[in-house]
Amino acid sequence: MSPTSQERLENIATSLKNDGDKSNIKTTTTRNLLSMFNQKRRGSYVIGKIRNELANAGLNTNPDFENVYIDEEIEFFLINKQNGSIKTAKFKEMNPRDVVVRLKIFRSANKVPVSVSPDTDLSTAISVMIANDYSQLPVMTTKTSVKGIITWETIGIGVGLGKTEKKVSDYMKDAHILSLDTALIDAIPEIIQREHVLVRDEKNTICGIVTDNDLSMQFNVLTAPFLLLNEIETQMREFLSSRCHVTDADVIALFSQAGNGMEKANSLNDLTFSQYHLLISEQNIWNRAMLKMCNGVFREQLDQVRMHRNDVMHFNADEADQDMLQDLRNFAKLLEVLIAAPAVE
Repeated sequence: MSPTSQERLENIATSLKNDGDKSNIKTTTTRNLLSMFNQKRRGSYVIGKIRNELANAGLNTNPDFENVYIDEEIEFFLINKQNGSIKTAKFKEMNPRDVVVRLKIFRSANKVPVSVSPDTDLSTAISVMIANDYSQLPVMTTKTSVKGIITWETIGIGVGLGKTEKKVSDYMKDAHILSLDTALIDAIPEIIQREHVLVRDEKNTICGIVTDNDLSMQFNVLTAPFLLLNEIETQMREFLSSRCHVTDADVIALFSQAGNGMEKANSLNDLTFSQYHLLISEQNIWNRAMLKMCNGVFREQLDQVRMHRNDVMHFNADEADQDMLQDLRNFAKLLEVLIAAPAVE
């Protein structure tokens, strides 16, 4: 039988206590850490489970696994447990967790860009841009020294103004550079305005380039589950209203006062997924739908959607899990079928 995620973490802790800095399993990536839990992305439930098991094993990661690029290397380290039971290894105190979403979560911010030097022939730079479908190229002399950036726009303006020079340096403009740790909320306007930014790491090295196209593609990936969840919420309210004939009076009877972890609700539009689940658990309400669909199976699927919804609302740049997207599509289709199904006495 394969070891559980908790057992794997405890093995890592044991190795660190025995071998210290010589341990060959002290580093990994967030992707590999997720794979220990049979997960592909960082949702709120998954993050909570990982944090609990890390704490149980007396471990933490540096940098924190939650807000780094998924393939960035992270280091396991031992922490002091409150009960003082671990005394045989070097410990690091836990730093305050960084809750800010930063530019470093994007893949393109962690991929060293192709660059050219100022004295590169313009024809060579153009060939590189065409071959790689690039809209721009950084102009650099070393991995830390940026002289500017060349784009189709700067080339077009230069040629249009009658320039005949043949070197890249004659067609470049100033490059805009952001730190890898720049808050994403601050970086977005810069990327949109300038169409691209270079990214510099803590060693002063240019480690990536993020373009408005990268931003658009990433948000397109993140949008799909939001759209599906919006569709499901609309269909769920329609199902409760048209098939189960749920009225505001039904809602008020169950949720007129907050309690048991539920928010107060006075109409269908106020309900959360947890409240949908509790409402549909009322057999007399379910019976109104006049369906042969098993109530237990429906509630199980609805609860899965609720968990996906919680994960989706926890922003991260990990691509949406295809299994999750399929679950959402399946439930949206199920609601569509049930809403239109004939009543069964």
